[in-house]
Amino acid sequence: MCSNKWLEVTFITETIGFFMCVLSHSFLLFLIGKSDKRKFGSYKYLMICFSALGIFYSSCNFWCKPVSIKQSICLQYRTYINLLRCSSQCPYHRNYFRHLHCSGTLENVQILWNPIYSSCFAMILCLLTVQFYYRFISVTTPLTLTEKFSWRTAPRYLILVLGFSTVWGSLTFFVNGPSELKDLELNPEFQKVYCLDSTDFAYIAAKYFYNNSQNGFEKIIHWPSIIVISVMTPMMSATFSCLLFFGIKTYSSLNKTRLSSAGKKDMQHQLFRTLVIQTCIPTIFMYLPVSCLFYFPLFGFTVPELQHLIPIFVSIYPCLEPLVAMYFIRHFRSKIYGKDIQIHL
Repeated sequence: MCSNKWLEVTFITETIGFFMCVLSHSFLLFLIGKSDKRKFGSYKYLMICFSALGIFYSSCNFWCKPVSIKQSICLQYRTYINLLRCSSQCPYHRNYFRHLHCSGTLENVQILWNPIYSSCFAMILCLLTVQFYYRFISVTTPLTLTEKFSWRTAPRYLILVLGFSTVWGSLTFFVNGPSELKDLELNPEFQKVYCLDSTDFAYIAAKYFYNNSQNGFEKIIHWPSIIVISVMTPMMSATFSCLLFFGIKTYSSLNKTRLSSAGKKDMQHQLFRTLVIQTCIPTIFMYLPVSCLFYFPLFGFTVPELQHLIPIFVSIYPCLEPLVAMYFIRHFRSKIYGKDIQIHL
């Protein structure tokens, strides 16, 4: 028998996570904006971009309200109206969404937000890699920092991040989006588990095998999905490899390099420690569970417990990252407590 219990739990979690994320990131942006550029150098703008991306991702998550089942992520668009009981109490909302549905506007919005939401996963990972590269350069060859990170070179990193996320989102849109064959299997599942009709959601799903219509026991490989996962895997592997390489080299150099003052070295340690923890958080709470959701079916097994935990994980983690920065970077911590420390990089 279907139940809305987990929809209500995830809705509450996503709402709390969204407002906490906006509040914490906004406060961090305020602290960054009030800091002298000499305090962090060009890294200040990377921190601003990362916080802005955190707010954007959390906004997408709040709007889409994802839940998961099997090898798919369901993106809800109308169910939160039902959860708030507005469909019976607010005729305006009921008529508005009925108009969107009948005109086809809602379905178009659903299809559009699929790749946008998915591209956030790639965008965050790519931006983290750029930050590790900055930390690597600032420790190993600090004299070249102004040459490699300036307004003149900014378009390169912008193209890299946007290009990486665009490829990811395009693969999701053209291959992992809804299809008739996926509808036949997933629509009954969403109805059975979450009481969702096919008009209440859109989904992202990787369907690697289909049952032969003539012989229900024979499995047919869906090659487009195999190709997509074969492209996404090297993309993630490459970014994580670069991230690990720059991280290990930076850590090694920090212990060997003699900076001009103990204060500068301490600041480098603070920024590096913050970045490592900010990378571990999405890796544990987003990339690892979502990867399991999509990779496990490829090998013929699933973990049903993940389908209820993933939406909670991906909703809460964005609000943790600014807290990490405010705690581990002494300059921000001193600002919060009304003190100031004059250390410039």
